[in-house]
Amino acid sequence: MYHKSQSQKAQKTMRRPLISTLLVVGSSLLFVLPPSVTYAQSPRVSPEAATNLKASRETRVGIAGDKFTINGQPTFLLGVSYFDAVHWRESDLDRLAEYNFNLIRVFLDWQNRGFFDEEGNLTKSEELLALVRAANDRGIVVDVTITGYSEIPRDKAVQAAVRTLRNEPNVIFDLQNEHNLGGEAALSHSDIRQLYFIAKAENARAIIFTSNYAAWMRGNTLNPERLTQEVKTGIDVVAPHFTRNSRWYSDTGTRVAQTKEYLRSINRNRPVYVQEDHRNGWRGGEFTKEQFLQAAQEAKTNGAAGWVFHTAAGFSLIDREFFAELDATERQVIKELGSAIFSNSTAYKTPGD
Repeated sequence: MYHKSQSQKAQKTMRRPLISTLLVVGSSLLFVLPPSVTYAQSPRVSPEAATNLKASRETRVGIAGDKFTINGQPTFLLGVSYFDAVHWRESDLDRLAEYNFNLIRVFLDWQNRGFFDEEGNLTKSEELLALVRAANDRGIVVDVTITGYSEIPRDKAVQAAVRTLRNEPNVIFDLQNEHNLGGEAALSHSDIRQLYFIAKAENARAIIFTSNYAAWMRGNTLNPERLTQEVKTGIDVVAPHFTRNSRWYSDTGTRVAQTKEYLRSINRNRPVYVQEDHRNGWRGGEFTKEQFLQAAQEAKTNGAAGWVFHTAAGFSLIDREFFAELDATERQVIKELGSAIFSNSTAYKTPGD
C-alpha cells in the first residue's frame, strides 16, 4: 500500500500509553500436519449457489501448525485488498467467491471514513457485522486490519473490534498495518505485545497478528534477530509485506522459504501469510498477469499459508463496485488466479524472464 506521513498531532495521539492489561492466556494445542497433507481446494461458488448457502454455511477459520484451516480442513487463503469496506457490496463478494477467492482484507479506519469515530468507538458495528456475516455465507474469511493511518487510540480500537466480532468464526485480526513504519508513530514490539494481550482478553481464541514492511528481510536477506523479536510478541501469524523491488514476483518463493526455515529452527512454527505484495500503480510499477500469478504460486509452493492480491481497486468503493475499479491486467488476474492456485498445474510461464 502507499505510505503516508503522519502529522504531529497524529504522532502524539498514536503514542498515548496503551491500556495495561494483565492476562494469562491459556495454551492452545496446535496439531502439526504431516508433509503428505495438502491444502484443500477453495470451492467454486456461482452467484446462484451462493444464495442457497446463506444462513446454512459456517466458515470457521483456524490454525493447524503452519497452515490456516477452514472448518478444520487445511486451506490456502487467497484474498484481495478490499480496504474501503464500509462501502462493501454483496455483488463483490458473490463474484470473488465465484472466482475461488476465500479471503478479503479490510481496514476498519481506512482514510478516516471507516467504522470508527475519532475516539476509537466502533460506531458502525452493525454494518461491519453484516459484511462479516455475508462473507461467512460465501465461504470467505475476513482479515480485519484494525488500525492504519487514523489518529484513533489503538488500544481502544483493538478492544472494540475484537469484542464486536468475538462470535464471528470467519475473522482474523491484524492489530496494526505495517507497525514498524511511521517514525514516532511506529509501534515497538512491546507495544504489539500489549495490544495482543488486550485482544486476547476479549477473545482468547481469536487469531491475532500484526503486519510489517521489510522488518526482517531486506531484499532477500533475512535478519534473524528481528524475526525473533517479531514472533516473541506472541503473534499467531507472521504477516510480512516483503520489499517491493523490481524482481519481487520471482523473489517471493525464496523469501517465504527463508522465513519458514528460520521459524522452524527456533521452534516457532507459524503460518506465513503474504499479506501485501506489490501492486500496479505503486510508484509507477506495472506488472503482467503472469508475474502476479507467479508470485502467488511461488508463495503457495514454498509453504505460505495465504497470499493477497494487492490492488488499489479496493481503495475507494463509494461510487463503483470493486470489479469496476480493476485495470485491464487486474481483471485477467482475478479471473485466472483462483483456478491457477487451486489446480495442480503450473500457474505461470515467464518466457524470456
